[in-house]
Amino acid sequence: MGPAEIALAEALRMPERPRPSVGARHVLLVKPDGTLWAWGANDRGQLGDGSTLGSSFPVQVLSGLLKNMYWVAAAAGDSHSAALRSDGSVWTWGSVELGKGATAPLALNLKPRKVSLPGAAVALACGPDVTFAILGDGTLWGWGNNTRAQIGLGNRYEHLEPKRVPVPWPVVSVQPRRNNVFAVGTDHSVWVWGDGEFGRSEVLPRRDKSRPARLDSDSDWAVLSGGDTHALALRADGTLWALGDNSKGQLGDGGRRNRRTVAQSGSGRDWQAVEAVGQRSFGLTREGDLFAWGENTNGSLGLSGSIQKEAPTLILPRRSWAGVYASEHFTLGLRSDGSLWAWGENRDGQLGAGNFNETLEPVRVALP
Repeated sequence: MGPAEIALAEALRMPERPRPSVGARHVLLVKPDGTLWAWGANDRGQLGDGSTLGSSFPVQVLSGLLKNMYWVAAAAGDSHSAALRSDGSVWTWGSVELGKGATAPLALNLKPRKVSLPGAAVALACGPDVTFAILGDGTLWGWGNNTRAQIGLGNRYEHLEPKRVPVPWPVVSVQPRRNNVFAVGTDHSVWVWGDGEFGRSEVLPRRDKSRPARLDSDSDWAVLSGGDTHALALRADGTLWALGDNSKGQLGDGGRRNRRTVAQSGSGRDWQAVEAVGQRSFGLTREGDLFAWGENTNGSLGLSGSIQKEAPTLILPRRSWAGVYASEHFTLGLRSDGSLWAWGENRDGQLGAGNFNETLEPVRVALP
């Protein structure tokens, strides 16, 4: 096999650890055996189990998979879901704007249906009502609601079938938020588009927000994550940088002063991952320490209280975390032993603990 085929096979291999994705009120999880599970709200069929009944326990998504096929990754939106199969095909289910041209808007799809794409996908992501897929050649494709130009096509028309997003460089990661989308290119450039709160903020005052615009001129970025009005990024050297609104301390610099340009937060050089959502932020170090800062409504920071934090604050236990996945009102954390933990709002059972009790600190998800 050539380099392209090897890279594709690597992207579509069986996951070594659980791979969760959080939506507004539901969660999807690909287990290391390639099976797909879901829990939380299901009023639009977003759990993919053939019903509209919610569940506070994980239920298996109906697959209809061929023999020797398995799920690689999944992505959750507000009321729809998407998943990537081992052959590179993308499947969606739930409510509106799911990229199936034969399906009328507002229709419910209670089981996964295949999306027509021009090639094999290697990654996917969902916003509230939009879906993106990165193909093996690095091109980015999007479909769904586009009233705030969140697909990045230079218009605000709804697109029920995948359209290529005009990012100038091949894309390695994409993160849709509420009406804004953030992406990283293979050249380590960072891009943003959409007319959400971040796009209307002082950071992007005069740019065309309907197409991908470069967020910063540097080309040494490794990770980018955006919230409602702020963004976090990691450079290749492991340093943490931020810009945007800081009214809740979400930039993590110990203060509340807004930033119009990217500036470093703290002096640490061992950051591995960041997650920005709403007015909250999370960061994971290479040693497995998980930190949270910013707004703390519903105990969504996981710090046994509801006081907002203006600087990174440790979530116990130390040196035990492998990933963090945040929605606007609840959060999941993956530990290095493969166990999944959740905290925050739980009115739809999205914490997966078998109850509907809100919690201010991590509780273990009842995985099958």
